[in-house]
Amino acid sequence: MDGVELLVAETIDGKLNLSDTYVFDTGISVYTRPSLGEGVPEEPLTLQMKRVYFVGVISQEPHRIAFDQVWMFSAATRKLVREEVKRVGRNITDPILRIRPEGVTVEDSARLPDPFDLSLAALDQVDPLSLLTEEERQERIQEMEQQAEMMDELEEQPDASPSDMM
Repeated sequence: MDGVELLVAETIDGKLNLSDTYVFDTGISVYTRPSLGEGVPEEPLTLQMKRVYFVGVISQEPHRIAFDQVWMFSAATRKLVREEVKRVGRNITDPILRIRPEGVTVEDSARLPDPFDLSLAALDQVDPLSLLTEEERQERIQEMEQQAEMMDELEEQPDASPSDMM
C-alpha cells in the first residue's frame, strides 16, 4: 500500500470495526476516512489475519515492483519468510505477480486464463487442461503419457504367486 497506512478501530474485546477506519497518507501526514463499499458491516467483528505479503519496490516513479523480492508473514506460524518466485513461460512482456496457495509466480498478463474459466474449473465444470497455454498443455500431456506408460509397464509384470507372498 504505497504511501498509506490503514488504521482499523479495535474494541476492548479484540473485535475490529471496519466501519471505523482511517487512512493515513504518509506523503502529506493527513488522516482521512476511506469511502466504504457496499456490505461493510457497522458492528465490530472478530476477524483474523491469515497471511500478509510484502513486495519489494524498485522505483516509485514510475512505479515498479521487484518481482523477485516477496516475503510472506504467516499468522499461524508467526514466521516471516522469503517466498520462492517462479517464472512461468518465456518472453514475459507484461509481467504479473500471482500469489496463490500453490506458490508465487511471475507470468505474462496476456497468457493468464480468464477468471471466469478459473472459477468454472474450480467447480470441475471445465477441463483444467483448457486453461493452460499450448506449451504448458503439451508439457502436461507428455507427463500424463509418461505416467500412463509406467502404469502399462506395471500391468505387464507377472503377478506374484501366492507362495512368493508368504
